[in-house]
Amino acid sequence: MEGKGIPWIPGTANSLGGEALGLAAGTAGRDVPVDLVEKMARAFLQAYPNLFAVNPDDLALNAQGSGPVLDYLYFIDLNLTRGGVPVEGAHIVFRLNHGNLVQVGQDLVNPAALKALDPTPTLSAQGAWQVLWNHIGGQDKKDRIVDAGTLKIGPVSSSTVLERQPAVPGTGLGYRLVYTVSFKRPGIMGTWEARIDAHSGEMLAFADANLYGSIKGNAYKTDQV
Repeated sequence: MEGKGIPWIPGTANSLGGEALGLAAGTAGRDVPVDLVEKMARAFLQAYPNLFAVNPDDLALNAQGSGPVLDYLYFIDLNLTRGGVPVEGAHIVFRLNHGNLVQVGQDLVNPAALKALDPTPTLSAQGAWQVLWNHIGGQDKKDRIVDAGTLKIGPVSSSTVLERQPAVPGTGLGYRLVYTVSFKRPGIMGTWEARIDAHSGEMLAFADANLYGSIKGNAYKTDQV
């Protein structure tokens, strides 16, 4: 959703001064505290509850993705959670340009499906490891654990979408509560990661999590080191 903009913080696109936000009169937009702009974003969601239908209490600030960028941009990025468990890749973002809110967007957000998900795991992390060891024929005593078990919520396509059937808008996305566990095994390249449903114990994925690539180039005697 985007438009000409709504004045939020001081900038060249509006006539706001710092005093409008309870700050010093000469405060520039880039100097407005992140927590203040975050409160404005949350107030926006509460003022228009049917716009995103997300409970603001389920949103956590992404500190690394929020704040001023250069002298004229300002971002507030709110990550989606459920019962304190993060939803992978799901967020709502507010973008300000020259002091005005010009864009609001979301990704991988389906409030109804998320509300239906129980964020309390049925399976323990130890149980998830047992599922993995059973899948690969057992644990080697030399295996080195990389991730002992991270609980997260993974977005998934609904069965209707997977079957390539028409889906009602907004119903094609679902969620699964998963454990991510990973390890390294001597003599075998890779960091082996498994994703296991924290309720059913189903193995959802097992693969090498490393990213591989190659670099080609040249060096000349005249290059400075």
